[in-house]
Amino acid sequence: MKALNFEETVINRSHDVPVLVDFWAEWCGPCRALGPILEQSAHEQRGHWDLVKVDTEAEPDLAEAFDIRSIPAVKLFYQGEVVAEFLGAKTKPQLDQWLLENLPNASREELGDIIERLQVGDPSALQDLELFFKANPHNENARLTLAQEMVFRKPAYARDLVQPFGTGHASAESAGDIRTIADWMEQELGEDPIAQTLNFARMMARKMELEVAIQKIIEAVNLDKNYQQELPRRLGVALFRTWGSRDVISPRYRKLFDMALY
Repeated sequence: MKALNFEETVINRSHDVPVLVDFWAEWCGPCRALGPILEQSAHEQRGHWDLVKVDTEAEPDLAEAFDIRSIPAVKLFYQGEVVAEFLGAKTKPQLDQWLLENLPNASREELGDIIERLQVGDPSALQDLELFFKANPHNENARLTLAQEMVFRKPAYARDLVQPFGTGHASAESAGDIRTIADWMEQELGEDPIAQTLNFARMMARKMELEVAIQKIIEAVNLDKNYQQELPRRLGVALFRTWGSRDVISPRYRKLFDMALY
């Protein structure tokens, strides 16, 4: 496939439907195993996405352009961009699950819009997220996002939401962070200075005064980061990971938290 043909068949076509590109070669055993699986899924889901196969031996320029260093390499193009990819072979169930999680669709775009609104503080976004999850209970991204939003308001509910994300699941770490925060939100600590600091932080978190809450957690780390099996440290780590790097609080306080730890 020549570069111009790739432009037409993949880049331009991806503005109409997603295009899955399989970078392969005849000598590659895993490629020969994956190829029929891709073709079967493409046939079963025809009309929803296109499959394009690129022989890296015949098209070295394309392989170089897309930095193909190992094959099979599969890239999903949508709206002219690579939106997902994987290396190596997959079984049919693994491929179908990957497609389910990564193929663009109206529901995924709707959820993406809701998450963007949550990040800018749109007051109606949380209600829309709850409605979306009710209509799409098998959407794991919606489930995790809702848990992250509800953990300060309804910690037991948030804990229940992440119950399916056990050890080995892709979201296991994020689920563990939710459990750490939920436990703290329900925990009654003592009357010592560190407990009082963490209790005040929890009260602020319940009121969604999250900036004050993280200030107090950093204060608790400075007092004794090993308190209650390193609860202040574990809380800070869980909160920063839950908020993510795009949250306005994280860049401002993550450095202060790290300095308190070390």
